[in-house]
Amino acid sequence: MRQGIYLDSRTERYILSNCSAQPGELQAFYLFGKEYILGGEHYYVIRAAMEAENEAFRRGKIQFSYSVRGHLEHLRQTNFSGLWLIGWAVNQPGHGIYDVQKYWALHDCFFGDCSVLMMLDGREDARAMYFWDGHELRKQREYHLFDDPRPKVSLGEVDCYETRSTRIS
Repeated sequence: MRQGIYLDSRTERYILSNCSAQPGELQAFYLFGKEYILGGEHYYVIRAAMEAENEAFRRGKIQFSYSVRGHLEHLRQTNFSGLWLIGWAVNQPGHGIYDVQKYWALHDCFFGDCSVLMMLDGREDARAMYFWDGHELRKQREYHLFDDPRPKVSLGEVDCYETRSTRIS
């Protein structure tokens, strides 16, 4: 099955403008959107993002507890009704975007039902997108940006967006 990631350009701007460039300051963002299967193609449409709060960090490492997941679900229902948690982003400024496997266990345990991981280096302005296939994180060559003036998307509208591919290293 073919897959694609679509990211609202305003959401990308929010993430990039809030990425710290200070080395050692890890950040996490939650990604909200919808998942679509159209024919033989699987699409992930990311419509919103929210920076993780302080309770997601312990001793300089990203750690999520089930209480955070409950709080996150409440925030999703309050702020992003109609969207679902479909992934997360991690900013590790000054450390590049390599070594995604160190997040494998975290993704599997806390975000296992989510399909998208975006890695960022706010200092180097680098990013990479990964799909979670249930066993491993697979790097993607590109994702697609779109401008959506509507607050929600419906199944029939997804293939009508004008998109542009964003190559990532």
